[in-house]
Amino acid sequence: MRVQPVAGDIPSLIPFGSADHKKPANTPRFADNGRHDAPDAGQGQETIDFVEVREGVLSIPSSNGNELGALRSTQFQEKGWLEAWQGLIGEELGSKPFTAIGYSAGKPVFILPLTVIRRYGSRVLTWSAYQQSDYNAPVVSTAHAAALANLDGGEILRDIARRVGKIDLVYMPKQPRFVGGIANPFLLPGAVPYHAGAHAINFLPGETWEAAFRRRRSAKTRRRLREKRLALEKAGTVSLRIATTQAEAKGLIGLCLDAKSRQLQKLGHWDPFADIAVREFVISVFSNGADHSTWVAALDAGDGPAAVAFGFRNSSEWLLYQMAMTGETDPRHSPGTHLLIELMSKCSELGVRRLDLALGDEPYKAEWCDEHHVLETSTLAFTAKGWLLQTMIRFRAMARSRLAADPRLYERAKWLKGIARKCRLPF
Repeated sequence: MRVQPVAGDIPSLIPFGSADHKKPANTPRFADNGRHDAPDAGQGQETIDFVEVREGVLSIPSSNGNELGALRSTQFQEKGWLEAWQGLIGEELGSKPFTAIGYSAGKPVFILPLTVIRRYGSRVLTWSAYQQSDYNAPVVSTAHAAALANLDGGEILRDIARRVGKIDLVYMPKQPRFVGGIANPFLLPGAVPYHAGAHAINFLPGETWEAAFRRRRSAKTRRRLREKRLALEKAGTVSLRIATTQAEAKGLIGLCLDAKSRQLQKLGHWDPFADIAVREFVISVFSNGADHSTWVAALDAGDGPAAVAFGFRNSSEWLLYQMAMTGETDPRHSPGTHLLIELMSKCSELGVRRLDLALGDEPYKAEWCDEHHVLETSTLAFTAKGWLLQTMIRFRAMARSRLAADPRLYERAKWLKGIARKCRLPF
């Protein structure tokens, strides 16, 4: 079937958990078999007419005719993020990017930013920038919810893999269950939970930060935090600093990544920022957008930063990508917690409705967040090599989830994690 043209530019994408796009009351729940139930029949019988596969990063055919409609996804599906990843990391990995676009009545219903990489002699079709993205998800049109509910995500991925050619495994990690309030059709039967979830803080309209603080923390906890703040102030004035220049942002991000690497190494965890290409990618993306599409912040105490954090921003939502204590002050005074408090206060001041703390199950997220998401991984094997990789991925995912749920077992298994890193198990 001949591909009909669509508009060329993708508008700014709204994160899947945005306060503007909460899951509606009649949104179907996750079904027992791992798929999402379809909406009521009253939504109609709209279907996907055809799927186009194009080479390139979010390669969209241009035209002055049709409009893309109400597209929703996460900041990690923005073209700038994906193009930077391809240029700084993907090309070094031999990644070949593709864009799959599903149409209904000539209009785009979903867009999949994909790439092909090689792992252990196998060709793997996966999300573009999958390792560095906290969320991997399709870009979906909320104007075509019925078509999304009716599609078979597994069959579409099989078809894309056949057309790309010589694919051993489709690997779709870290997917949210809902995108823009719509059930994610690319979570397949048998999807396994990712070992870490995602968490966010929502602010009530018109609520002051002082009221929000009292609502979230007990009087005893607030008193203890004040005592720690006073202890921090012994080193000098404590204040929030938001970077306003690219040079300032670069310096703070580098400081944060250095501190994060020390923390990960101390815990015996894999350190993604030890890779120079990853480090350059992160610094480039978040410093280039400083003070408009991204933010970089430090909690200054005395002569320098006690903690640093950075992430994405728009008018209604901030996302925290990384945060770390620099080690310049006593960690018992909780400089990271005080930086988070300052960030929440800043969001409240600016009228930001949601602070997404994104991927990771650190204890402080359970204490502060009122929104929690399970992320899941789907796989499809096409060959014996793909089946072997799929088995290893699923086993590792289940093992990591089990370890994350049992701290004592996790401590006992640290030596196994060391062996796994030395053996360079996939993904």
